[in-house]
Amino acid sequence: LSFFPQSVLHARLSTLSNGTWLGAFDRWDARYYMTIAAHGYPAGQPDVRAFFPGYPVVVRVAHVLTGGVLSYPQTGCMVSFLAFVLAAGLLFHVVSKRFGTRAALVSTTLYCWFPTSVFFMAPYSEALFSLEILLVVVLVDRGKWWWAAAVAGYASATSPESVALTLALFVAALVAR
Repeated sequence: LSFFPQSVLHARLSTLSNGTWLGAFDRWDARYYMTIAAHGYPAGQPDVRAFFPGYPVVVRVAHVLTGGVLSYPQTGCMVSFLAFVLAAGLLFHVVSKRFGTRAALVSTTLYCWFPTSVFFMAPYSEALFSLEILLVVVLVDRGKWWWAAAVAGYASATSPESVALTLALFVAALVAR
């Protein structure tokens, strides 16, 4: 069973190396993240500097912990999938605590099945950043402000949108005071 026609496999902008289902995720920004995870930031490639190091560090650590059995794209997909599952669990927990089980089921289902949720399973930083956001929410809810600040600090190495997370944490600290 081939998911991708031969013409797409060798398209100019495609990095798809084979017709496997995992190969579908090995495209666009994933190539940059996996290069950074495997080799660090290559000299002479200024376009790579646009990618924050938080996600590639986690992929590199997971790759080492698995003994190198998985390739970097496989490890990246595994890290993203685990972060996605943990984030969905935290979302269910947070919403259930505040609004009840029904609202938690609806919100978690929408989070998991929204069409762009497919990117949470690709080797991109979005799933990890989503997990970091929800982890900060849970830690703030439990009054663990320093731990929340530490997670938000690591999130600043994961995504440029962490500025909004840091601002939200700061406002929450002011309101709680």
